[in-house]
Amino acid sequence: MIIDETKVNKKYVYFFLQSISEKIENDGHGATVKGVTRDYVKDIKVPLPSLEEQQTIVKTIEEEMKLVEGNKKLIQLFEAKVKNKIAEVWGVKEEVEAT
Repeated sequence: MIIDETKVNKKYVYFFLQSISEKIENDGHGATVKGVTRDYVKDIKVPLPSLEEQQTIVKTIEEEMKLVEGNKKLIQLFEAKVKNKIAEVWGVKEEVEAT
């Protein structure tokens, strides 16, 4: 399939398909690839705003993904600090590091 990049942002399509992947799995086609037929995929309607709007949507999603990843790291850091404080209270010398 050739995508005209003057009209469609590939990452926009990727994010859209990711957003509907759960629906595809729950439509009786199952989670396996063999259950999703070519006709089923051909029938998927991708909303197509202007290329500028697609780029804005992609940028927003990528920024949110960075925030989520940063928050996951922050959670790991604080979990390690809590474990270390609990160990200190119980007199254990082992330090737990954030992963």
